[in-house]
Amino acid sequence: MNGQQTRFRDDLRKLLLLYALAPLLAAVIALFGVLGYIPLKNVVHGTTDDLRLAERAFAQQWRSMEEELLAIQRVLDLSTFRSSIAYQASVKEGIYQYINNNEARPQFFLLDADEQLIFSTQSNQSVRRSVQDSFHWRLVNNLPAARGAVASAVVRAEVGVSTISNMLIGCRLFGAEDQTEGYICFALGESQMHSLLKQCASSFIVTDRFDSVFLGTDSAFVGDFGKLRGDLSGANGFKALREGMFYIRAEGTDNGLLQIYAMSECGSILGTLLLLAVLVLVFFGAFAILILVSTERVADQKTRIIDEIAAACNKVQQGDLNTELSISSNDEFQIIAQAYNSMLCSMRELISRSVELGHETAVSKVRQLESQFNPHFLFNTLENVRFMIRMNPKGADRALVNLSSLLRYSIHNSGMIVPLHEDLAYVRSYMEILEMRFGERLRYRVDVPKELETFSIPKLITQPIIENAAKYGMRKNGVLCVELCAYFEGDQVILRVRDNGQGIEPDMLKRLQSCLADASEERDEHFGIMNVHDRIRLMYGDAYGISIETRPGEGTAVLLHFPRDCDRGGDKT
Repeated sequence: MNGQQTRFRDDLRKLLLLYALAPLLAAVIALFGVLGYIPLKNVVHGTTDDLRLAERAFAQQWRSMEEELLAIQRVLDLSTFRSSIAYQASVKEGIYQYINNNEARPQFFLLDADEQLIFSTQSNQSVRRSVQDSFHWRLVNNLPAARGAVASAVVRAEVGVSTISNMLIGCRLFGAEDQTEGYICFALGESQMHSLLKQCASSFIVTDRFDSVFLGTDSAFVGDFGKLRGDLSGANGFKALREGMFYIRAEGTDNGLLQIYAMSECGSILGTLLLLAVLVLVFFGAFAILILVSTERVADQKTRIIDEIAAACNKVQQGDLNTELSISSNDEFQIIAQAYNSMLCSMRELISRSVELGHETAVSKVRQLESQFNPHFLFNTLENVRFMIRMNPKGADRALVNLSSLLRYSIHNSGMIVPLHEDLAYVRSYMEILEMRFGERLRYRVDVPKELETFSIPKLITQPIIENAAKYGMRKNGVLCVELCAYFEGDQVILRVRDNGQGIEPDMLKRLQSCLADASEERDEHFGIMNVHDRIRLMYGDAYGISIETRPGEGTAVLLHFPRDCDRGGDKT
């Protein structure tokens, strides 16, 4: 016995640890998930939004310069530009007006057919010379030989010790017979585009289709010869670089000429999460130690209380009605102890009064009390609860509450006649305990019309019948279904308890019906059902009581007959 109790205590402790630590661990994991997901999600969304902004900015500049170039291509006559000062001033005025209205301020270049500079808005001679030098081998050879088409290229201009990137977008000028008369282009400097993206938190690298960098807000990501650094090529998503952890989004522009990389550093976020993880793990460890100590104490306390209750019930089963429980746990166990002590007190008082009234009356009343709620049922229920605590703590708690309700109801002294709905509450609690005991092997249903819920019946009148159905109707295999229903039948009210159990053998049925018909028959073997039958007959007359319908192997129906006018008799005190 001691070995079993020790194992039960250990199992209970493990169970309490599981239900205490598992939610805490789940909460910690959820906390990490939320704290990690939100900032990283913000990084992803922020980088994506910045990329969209950069794409829109480049697309707007490209469309704007393309439209302006094609407009100039259509109207500019190079011969007139050279010969007419007024025409030249008019063309220049239009070009300067476009540049001044453009936030990026691109520079304009006009070259003749030999690629000699005729006019430029670029005032810096070094930049102008560098752009002109690279114009042939980076742009002219790629210009479409047709009207209404443009091309672009990225060039790097050496200005002193600095290198400046420019994106050139240009087209041809056509003369007679569609011969190339000259070239026009806009040069968009990286500094101008950088100023348009300064409100973005992300870093940007903008390259052409040959990975030549036009714009780099962080020079660390620009490799040799102005090319994109190798470890960034094709990057998309989270990537570990030598500078740290970054989230990178890369997309090309609609015309396919540029590739834009938006990058956001997220290493600091991961470092903060790592520090937070250490702190939470320290807290989790301390809390786990506290739970270990608490569960050990709770397991010892609850096991000791259950052992005390089971031992006291054993003594009652053996006939000792003087063993009372002293439990101050402020939970259901204390309620059970109080109800148990009250039940013992009531039983002792009943026995004492019964002895004074005579031996026959004493035996009858004690057996009646036992048939309503006996210590065997209490002992078995507590034993079941003891093991349910390990397997199903919530179910054990519900069983204890139901048992407390039953004990209170069985010792309640408000009268022996109660409304049907009040007794049905007791029946449901009793059936739930039986259902927890037999599991899937037992099902029950209560079907009472609303007009019969206030019908008055003797207290605890159906419990012995249901107990018999569960005791004798249960099969080795299969599910026992117990149904309690109420209905009117002529001038009677019928309570029917029906099961689908094994039924009653013909010989046994004959003896039962003989006992029901003759009060002098020996009835110790069928005390429960006979007690109910006698109570109904004494309270309402010989015309009422119990009848039985059964077929072996198909189930049994026990019918309790009451007068429709329940005020005609009965003890209501």
